[in-house]
Amino acid sequence: MTHTLQTTALYVGIDVSKETLAVATYPNATVQVIPNDYDPCEALANELAAQPVAFVLLEASGGFEKTIVQALQRAGVPVAIVPTQRARYFAKSMRGNLKTDRVDAQMLARFASCYPMPDTPETPAVQAQLKELWARREQLVQMLESEQKRLQVATFPLVRESLERTIAQLQAECAAIEAAIEMLMASEASLSQKAALLQTVVGVGWTVASGVLAELAELGQVSHKVIAALAGLAPVRRESGCWRGYARISGGRSRVRRLLYLAAVVAVTHDARWKAVYQRLLAKGKPKKVALCAVARRLLVVMNAMVRDGRAYERTKE
Repeated sequence: MTHTLQTTALYVGIDVSKETLAVATYPNATVQVIPNDYDPCEALANELAAQPVAFVLLEASGGFEKTIVQALQRAGVPVAIVPTQRARYFAKSMRGNLKTDRVDAQMLARFASCYPMPDTPETPAVQAQLKELWARREQLVQMLESEQKRLQVATFPLVRESLERTIAQLQAECAAIEAAIEMLMASEASLSQKAALLQTVVGVGWTVASGVLAELAELGQVSHKVIAALAGLAPVRRESGCWRGYARISGGRSRVRRLLYLAAVVAVTHDARWKAVYQRLLAKGKPKKVALCAVARRLLVVMNAMVRDGRAYERTKE
């Protein structure tokens, strides 16, 4: 078998840490380390924009990758964030357990040369702000739920008073973040229109609509298969030889999946269309949770088409 290498295009891998970025290019195997700060990231993005860079690949790093990703997007350089597990599998297949920042960057650059360009649009600045606000709301809600559970079992008065103060503060913070989300969505005509369309769906209120828009910037811009995979609602087949395993959902954006599952629970109760789908799946022997996940996936596909076509949901009456 003959392998050919396109030397005119460069592939870039960036290993991200809190303080530095290790930047490697393939196939010329150069590596440089720069500070992970605004000005160096802007300079690197402009430098890469002037070169024949086909693709930049980096791993998700808990938010430390935001500065360089935004700089690359502003410079018009194609960039994608690869799941850490997927990059680790590729690295282990190439050089075992060796791990340094420079080597990781080199492996990411080589991985970029064979990684499929994702069929997703770039994230606008307002979308990035919405996603960060929504993530903060999720954090506050989780903390609030934890404190409320602790209050249920607390008996010592001082402890109860402390929990009550914390709960009141978290509720105020959550209300402030939700107000900021509403203001941001109202300031952007496209977001406001999408939110209004989504809330015509049975089971989709403000929380689900704003959460889906925050987490799925690709809504209405990609195919039904891609949107289902992004939400982690696409069944993954498992087969080997004569063996046929159960198809299971995996990966994706867990916060979106949870919101859509809750929406599906309401939809199968109050909408005849989804109730019929749910009952049909149960009649085939599907477990209730599997059936609800299937409804959630189909619900997302419908929402994707609604946003794409700019049309409201038509409810099926019993």
